Amino acid sequence: MNGALRAESAEAFMARALYDPEQGYYTRHIGAVGGTRADFSTAATLDGTLGRALGAWARTRLRESGVRALIEVGGGSGALARAVTGALPWWRRISYHLVEISGPLRACQQEALRGRRAFWHGSMEEALAACSGEAVVFSNELVDAFPCRQFEWSGGSWKEVAVEWGPEGAREVLRPVERLPQSVLLAQAPREGQRAEVQESYQHWLAGWARHWKRGVMLTIDYGHVLPPPPRLPLSGTLRAYFRQMRLEGEEVYRRVGRQDLTADVCFNDVRQWGESLGWRTRGLEQQSGWVRRWHPRAAGAMADAEGAGGVFWVLEQEAGALAACRSK
Repeated sequence: MNGALRAESAEAFMARALYDPEQGYYTRHIGAVGGTRADFSTAATLDGTLGRALGAWARTRLRESGVRALIEVGGGSGALARAVTGALPWWRRISYHLVEISGPLRACQQEALRGRRAFWHGSMEEALAACSGEAVVFSNELVDAFPCRQFEWSGGSWKEVAVEWGPEGAREVLRPVERLPQSVLLAQAPREGQRAEVQESYQHWLAGWARHWKRGVMLTIDYGHVLPPPPRLPLSGTLRAYFRQMRLEGEEVYRRVGRQDLTADVCFNDVRQWGESLGWRTRGLEQQSGWVRRWHPRAAGAMADAEGAGGVFWVLEQEAGALAACRSK
């Protein structure tokens, strides 16, 4: 670079590190999800509790709605897909679709579903077209994988975090904000130096395919927080990396570009509001622990524990089309 600095927003850096076609973590370098050789684990790979609860939920919602298509977005290792299809005694009458842009993860899913009927797509628009716009949709730990904008409260206003790259590596800088995203996090009274992350790219993604979703129910599961009360966010925010099962923060986020996972907590108030702005009706928003116990009454372990992972994860259920219209009357 001949000593010259180049700068990019935290969001642009995250997009490049995770999704660059040639060097991105998800597009090229991720090897596995869960297990000692993986960089991180998901709730689906820890035990079968979530899969059994999701299977019961999907069975009920498919029967209630009369919809005959199930779409999983960002299926990771394929563990949930295998559990959910196994929980549907009549799954051969259901078309199971997976939306996956990662070649390595798609290969994992195809291996997990070997011998089972499933269809893969590169976008939600493509998957919904195959379902004539009617589908029950679910995702687990999808939102946190979207590049986020990062902000810091400095001198009485929000500034956007950017990264300058030079001969010595990465250096964070604060920039004036031309436009704040739609987020309740940024409407709170912050402390000086407080950082906050907003997955605005997920909002744009939803808006890109919402008109193609004519009828159905969608379940979104991820780790994060709900306001009120104000979440106990670290002053430095929640942006972090995972490499070989190690959680890394600060300057470590900018190392091993394309070789480690990057993520940030999800504000479910935002996700709920983004869906409602598209005309979707919210059926429920609750901690994963309560949701798991409702759909899998004999559940035990971390997924059903409000003091464990079950209290860190949240579950949002929304519906679209004729279902939402009927319930709102």
